[in-house]
Amino acid sequence: MIRSTAARRLSIGLGAWLVLAACGGEGADPRPDVWLVSVDTLRPDRLGFSGQGGASTPHMDRLAREGVVFTDAQTPIPRTTQSLASLFTAKYPAEHGVLRIGDSLATGAFTLAELFRDAGYWTGAVSANAVASPVQGLGQGFRVFSDSKMLRKRYGVRSGGIRGAVPEVGMAEAVTREAQRLLASSPAPRLLWVHYMDPHFMYNPPAPYNQVVDWSRFHFYRDRLRHRPVQASTFFDLHGLSKRDLPSLSALYDAEISYVDHWIGRLLSAARRETLVVFTSDHGESLGEHGYYFEHGDLVYQASMAIPLIFWWPGSVAAGVRIEAPVSSLDILPTLSGLLELSPPDGSDFAGADLSPYLRGASPAPPSGDRVHFGMSGEALLEGNPLREKGGPPWTMVRRGRWKLIRIPRSIRIPQTENQRGGENERAFMSAVRFELYDLDSDPNEVANRASDEPEIVVDLARLLNRWSRDASAQEPTSEIAPDLEAELRALGYLE
Repeated sequence: MIRSTAARRLSIGLGAWLVLAACGGEGADPRPDVWLVSVDTLRPDRLGFSGQGGASTPHMDRLAREGVVFTDAQTPIPRTTQSLASLFTAKYPAEHGVLRIGDSLATGAFTLAELFRDAGYWTGAVSANAVASPVQGLGQGFRVFSDSKMLRKRYGVRSGGIRGAVPEVGMAEAVTREAQRLLASSPAPRLLWVHYMDPHFMYNPPAPYNQVVDWSRFHFYRDRLRHRPVQASTFFDLHGLSKRDLPSLSALYDAEISYVDHWIGRLLSAARRETLVVFTSDHGESLGEHGYYFEHGDLVYQASMAIPLIFWWPGSVAAGVRIEAPVSSLDILPTLSGLLELSPPDGSDFAGADLSPYLRGASPAPPSGDRVHFGMSGEALLEGNPLREKGGPPWTMVRRGRWKLIRIPRSIRIPQTENQRGGENERAFMSAVRFELYDLDSDPNEVANRASDEPEIVVDLARLLNRWSRDASAQEPTSEIAPDLEAELRALGYLE
């Protein structure tokens, strides 16, 4: 429940805020700081408060214990640039136009940072991911943006390679120290976006967190280089190495999360005034589910689509509440707008919903069956991918209540007659589609495909999905990858 004093604070108009700030300086503006804290490649089921994971996350657990947790949140697309563009605009990728990792958000898009900037907030960002930066248009509305190149230079973060037990400055430390620097030098109230990246493959946190494996015996990173193509061999277990070393790599993934949690704790200790924290991720990570290892962009299963989502604002939102209804990262922008009574421009058409009534306790939790959520995969970038053709059409999904339908397209070449060979018809192909249906209430790991058992549900959901995915398919990327972006994607493991 919102305290009456907080309610009165939120009712003050912007003009009164400016007068107070002019008269009283720092601290006179009563509005809270707002921190959006996102962790790249973070599965919610690995966190302590989920009751399932192996990572030690006392600071994330604190946010969950003292805030509202949405236990069934998802991203509309499991790739960083596209997902964050959706979070910042509350629109699906086909609507904001960022369809490939590294694409740039159009300058005409209205973003979360612009909402706060226009309301008089100081706005700053710190991002550890090179494809989550102003280069991709994600700096719109931020007064200050500290990107990964600056962080490496300022804090001496070394990149590339696996160094075993060698101590080093990790990126989470650099991100936190930079965020603390910005907080100390900026006026209140502040919108601060902090994007950590450490759980992204290849997993190897700084010592002592990386001592969860015996580096004298753990040779996965070296052994995988024997097989070409390296990335396809790794991500799809083409030579058995990924399955062999999954326990060790899973432990390293959890260790990365614990390392980030430590620095999130340090960040939280920097709060010097009332602060609203939104904690989330851009996407999850597949750890062997459906034959997909240490990656997240090609498929649309829950391992990659599910994300954590917590709203923490002590005294102003409910504490220790868990809401099980399906929600989306698309809901973050309209929810912050509702919580803080910030008005987006006329004509703003958000795909997300305002969840603020449920955070305030003014309304009961939303029913799980009322909303429809859509999602799509990223582009298939690797040769040798046994599940998807490189450059082929995306996988798409629709979720309504307990049921999730996945549409999987395939391209099949049409046999040609002898007199057709060599002509245009030789490249002709037909599209084949198969569907997978899962009951996420009874089967959250998507093991049992129910499509043949529930044909009416398949038909019903397929109609919804076909209408939605028609727009997404019409905007599939066709241009070549820019050379500088290609280098970044190669460094991140998306390309050979």
